[in-house]
Amino acid sequence: MERKSLMENKRKKKQNKLGLLLVLVALLLLGVNVLSNTRAKYITKSDEVTETARVAKWFEGATMELDLFKDAYATDDTASYSGENSVKSADGDKVVAPGTTHSYEFSPALTGSAPEVAYRMEFEVTGEYTGDWNNYYPLLFTLVTTSGGVDTTVVTDVSLDDLIAAMNDSANALVYGPGEVASSENTKYTISWNWPFSTDEATDEKDTALGLAAIDADLEINLTAAMKAVQID
Repeated sequence: MERKSLMENKRKKKQNKLGLLLVLVALLLLGVNVLSNTRAKYITKSDEVTETARVAKWFEGATMELDLFKDAYATDDTASYSGENSVKSADGDKVVAPGTTHSYEFSPALTGSAPEVAYRMEFEVTGEYTGDWNNYYPLLFTLVTTSGGVDTTVVTDVSLDDLIAAMNDSANALVYGPGEVASSENTKYTISWNWPFSTDEATDEKDTALGLAAIDADLEINLTAAMKAVQID
C-alpha cells in the first residue's frame, strides 16, 4: 500500500514539473511577442520606378555619284570653228585635252530615318594618273562646298594629289546636328577642273607630247570617291 502511494506521488510530481515547464514556455513565447511589438517601427515604401532607353537611330546607307569627265566638249572659239564640239572622243570614251574644262555638282544621298546623333560628312578619295605622262600633269582642280546656302572654296586650281588631300581632310567636312539629314536641299559639293589652253610655248610642247604619246598608249586620269557619315561624340 505504501509503495502504491509512493508511485502515485512520483507521478504527480512529474505532472507538476511538466505543467510548470509548459507554463514557462508559454511565458517565454509571450515575452518574445511583447518584445517584438516594442521594437516595431514605421515603414513607407515608394512606388517602383522603371527607366528604359533605346539605341539612337542612325542611317541605313549613303550613296553618291561622280561625273567629272566627258566624251565631248563645246567649242569656245566659235570665230575659228563653228562646230558644236571642239573636242570629241572617237570611241565614246571620256577624254581630256588642252582647253577642256568641266564642273560637277553633287550631294550626299543618305537613306533611312533622320539620325538622332550629330555627325559629319567625310570623303574617302583616291586617284592617280596612269601611263607615262612624262612627269607633266596639267589638270588643275577646284573644290567648293555649300552648306546652308553658304559657299566655301576649299582649294583652287590645285593638283590631283592636293584635291584628294583636301577631300580626305576631316577638317573640311560639313557638320550636321541630330535630326538633320544632309541632302541636295542643304548640301552641295562642286568639283571643277581645267586643262589650261596655250599658256606658253614650253607648255604647248608638253601638251603636244602628251597628245602624241596617246596615239600608241593609254594616258589616263582617274578619281575614286566615296562619302561616309561619321558620328560626332
